[in-house]
Amino acid sequence: MKKYRVAMVLGAMLVPTLAMAQQAPTGASASRLDALFAQVEALKAEIASLKAAQSAPTAAASQSSGTSDSDKKNTVKIGTNGEVTLYGRIMAQAENVKVSNNAVAAENLTKNRVSAHNSNIGFKGNLDVGSGNAVFFQIEQRAPIDGTADSTFANRNSGVGFKGPWGTMLVGRWNTPYKDQTIKVDPFNETTLAANTFVMGQVSQRGDDDIFHARQKNVIQYWTPKVNGFSGKVHFTANEGKTLTTNPYTMSLALDYDQGPLFALFGYETHKDSGDLTAGATGLDKGTHVGGGYRFGGTTVSAIWERLSFHADRFGATAAADMSRNAWFLGASHKFNQVVLRGGYGVAGDQTGINTLAGGNKDTGAKGFYAMVGYALTGFKSLDKTEVFAQYVRLNNDKNASYVVTNNDGPNGGLDMVKSGAGRWAGATYSGVTLGVMTYF
Repeated sequence: MKKYRVAMVLGAMLVPTLAMAQQAPTGASASRLDALFAQVEALKAEIASLKAAQSAPTAAASQSSGTSDSDKKNTVKIGTNGEVTLYGRIMAQAENVKVSNNAVAAENLTKNRVSAHNSNIGFKGNLDVGSGNAVFFQIEQRAPIDGTADSTFANRNSGVGFKGPWGTMLVGRWNTPYKDQTIKVDPFNETTLAANTFVMGQVSQRGDDDIFHARQKNVIQYWTPKVNGFSGKVHFTANEGKTLTTNPYTMSLALDYDQGPLFALFGYETHKDSGDLTAGATGLDKGTHVGGGYRFGGTTVSAIWERLSFHADRFGATAAADMSRNAWFLGASHKFNQVVLRGGYGVAGDQTGINTLAGGNKDTGAKGFYAMVGYALTGFKSLDKTEVFAQYVRLNNDKNASYVVTNNDGPNGGLDMVKSGAGRWAGATYSGVTLGVMTYF
C-alpha cells in the first residue's frame, strides 16, 4: 500500500514537468521529453500492477465463497465448487413468570427462571452442479445454554435437496409452510414467550399433537421460484405410521405475495389421523389462515385470521368430533435508530360444534397481548446483530379454556400448565416479565 502511494505521488510530480517539456520539443529537449514519457509509462504499469495485487485476494475470496463481505467470514470453501457456512443465534432470558386464576386446581404458581427459547446453531452448504443448479444441505439444532436437556441431533430445520431456476426440493425435518407464514406476521418471529402462537395454531383443550405451528419429521417439500412477488410451498409427510386402520400424514400448502412494502399470505394444512386416536377411530383436522402486512419507513403492521377444525378425532377416551374455532392476531413494530418497539394482540374465539370435553364449548376463548422494547447494540443487521430487550406478555383464558403461552419450553408448556385431562389448568391467566439478550453469527 505504501509503495502504491509513492508511485501516485511521483506520477503527480512528473505531470507538470511533462507539460513544460511539451512546449519546447526540439533538440535536447526532445530527448528529455522521450525519457520523461518512458518514466511515465513505467509508473503507469507499476500502479496498475499494485492495484491488481491489492484487489485480487478480495475478488478471489468473494468468488470462491459466493457470499458478501459481511458474511463470508463464516464460510469456508470445500472442493472446487462448494462452500459451508456456520451460523447461529444464541439467546437467553431472565424471566419472572406466573400462572393464576386456575379454575380447576385453584392454585397459583410464580417462579423465576433462565430460558433459552430459540438458541440454535447450524451449518449449511452448497455444491454447484452446473446449469444454475446446486445441491444444498442444512443441519440445525437447538442450543439450550440454560442447561435444559436436549440430546437429539438435527432437531431443527435440517435437510438435503436441490435448488435451481425451477425452485427448491428438499427432504428431511422442516417447518411446515403453514408455520412459516404464522411466524412471518409475528413482530418477534416467535423467538421468545412473546409470540402470536399463544392463540394462533393451537386450540383449547387439545394436546400438542394437534398444533398447527409445527416442525415435522419425514418431510418432502417443494418451493416455487418467486415470480412477480408470488411464491408457493407444498409440504407432505411420509405416512410411516400407517396401520391397518389409520393412515397418518400431514399436507401443508402456502401461497405468498411479497413485493415492495406489501406482503400477503394464504395457508392451508390438514392432519390425517393425528392425535391420540382410540382404536378404530380416524380423524381429519384442518387449518386455514389468511394474512398480510405493510411496511412503511421503519414501521411494519401485520394481521392474520385463522380457522381450525377437528373432525372425528379423539384425545384419550374423550370424543371431540366436528369442533372448530376462529382466531385472529394483530402485530406492529417500529424501528428508529437502534431502538425497536414490538407489540401484538390476539383473540381466540369460543369453540363451536360437537365437543364433549369438560366444559363443552362455552367459555373456551382466550385473549393475549405482548409488548417489547429492544436495543440493537450493533445496528439492525442480519449478521453480527446483538440485541438486548425487555418484554411483558399476558394471556387470559376463559373459564373452560386452557391455551398456553408456549408449546416447546419444557413439560406442559414450560409452566406446569396442562391442556387436557382432569388436571388441566382451565381458566388460567399467564403473565411474564423478561429481560434478555440475543446475538447472531
